[in-house]
Amino acid sequence: MCWLAGFADPDIARRIYGEDFPLIDITSTPDDEIMRHRRVAMLELLQKHIRQRDLMDLHEQLVRLLALGYTSRRQLKTLLHYLLQAGNAADPVAFLRHLAQNVPRRPHKETLMNIAQFLEQRGHQQGLKQGLEQGLQQGIEQGIEQGEQQTAERIARAMLANGLDLSLVAKLTGLAPEMSGPAAALIIPLSTRAAPIVRRQLSVFVNVSALIIINMNITGVE
Repeated sequence: MCWLAGFADPDIARRIYGEDFPLIDITSTPDDEIMRHRRVAMLELLQKHIRQRDLMDLHEQLVRLLALGYTSRRQLKTLLHYLLQAGNAADPVAFLRHLAQNVPRRPHKETLMNIAQFLEQRGHQQGLKQGLEQGLQQGIEQGIEQGEQQTAERIARAMLANGLDLSLVAKLTGLAPEMSGPAAALIIPLSTRAAPIVRRQLSVFVNVSALIIINMNITGVE
């Protein structure tokens, strides 16, 4: 049995699925001709120009099509969703507000303004969220760096108190000795430029240093 026989009307199904049908290349159709296609004109115009650099260039044509009254409110929402998802606009909110200010039909004005306000509000929320996330990340990184620095200084002081040579302590911890005071009094960090190296070293040196101190305490080294 032919699979087309499963349709309620096999003859119509055969014509739809078995015969050639014309294809229209929108990209080669002049804009003036598209503007005469009434209900599908706005869809065709957007499909033709959806990849261009800035859809603001289509502003006048879109206003003219919306003013003709062929596009329903539901169709407009669908077309705007397509435009915002696939199109390019330097400032989508400004683009929608510009359309709303020039479209004469009240329902379309409200639709455009509502979507513009929604996008603007979402943009503010995303900006706030991004700012909070960046601040939190920076705070975490600073806290980690400060914790690593304090740990290294504490271990360095313990090593010095147990009699280790100052140069060895500086090498193990990645810290440099204070040159203006007593050698064992204070350990200061290397320059900021060397900070990434210090952080990489600390994960190894802190553990090694702790083991040295423990071993010194067990063996009774003065």
